[in-house]
Amino acid sequence: FLDMAKFRDNADAAQALINAGTILVALQQYKDAAAAYDKFISVANNLKGDDKKTKRLKDLVADAEMEKGHVYDKMGIEGAKQAAAAYAAVVGKYPSRPDLHVEALSRKVETLRLADAAKNRKDVVRSADDAQKAYDKPEGRKGSAGVWAAQAMFYKSEYLFDDFDGLSLRTVKNMKGLIPTLQKKAEALKRAETEYFKVFDLAAAGGGRGWAAASMFRVGLLYYNFK
Repeated sequence: FLDMAKFRDNADAAQALINAGTILVALQQYKDAAAAYDKFISVANNLKGDDKKTKRLKDLVADAEMEKGHVYDKMGIEGAKQAAAAYAAVVGKYPSRPDLHVEALSRKVETLRLADAAKNRKDVVRSADDAQKAYDKPEGRKGSAGVWAAQAMFYKSEYLFDDFDGLSLRTVKNMKGLIPTLQKKAEALKRAETEYFKVFDLAAAGGGRGWAAASMFRVGLLYYNFK
């Protein structure tokens, strides 16, 4: 199958390559699967003609980029960097596929957090904000986009929960230090609570009931942990 990549403008070669990617994923040969999708993207982008088969294959290029991200995700930490790059490519290279943008950005957020939440905080927050912007566009609100947008915003909010949880009243040694610590913790709680309510509103409107429930659980935990 992979040898078909040498036929760079052949629709049958492109079809064989995307089939190979699917088969290799099933066999858990993830590096080879990613290579197959890469070769498919290269061949499909070189296809010429306006027949139905060629158009279908060229339309699959963005989906193949997304599948490449899924494959790297299956590799865990080892594939996290490549997965995030593949998801970013879906948004950067294929502006004509806004239906994929929210999911791609949300998956990028999840991948970066799992890889190294602290190190990737700025990139996670930026990507989550981009996911929400993509969802705010009418053409971005298709299928499960509301669920993906809620997921991205929930992971962003988790940083504010961590900021809140890092402030402890138990470390205060005297009354002089109590008031400013209380104020900081109260402000941190309010910042996190505000973002979780945004997640709830977005999730409830977009069908993401799981994320709506998770955000309300976190709000309850904020008040429970105010100590």
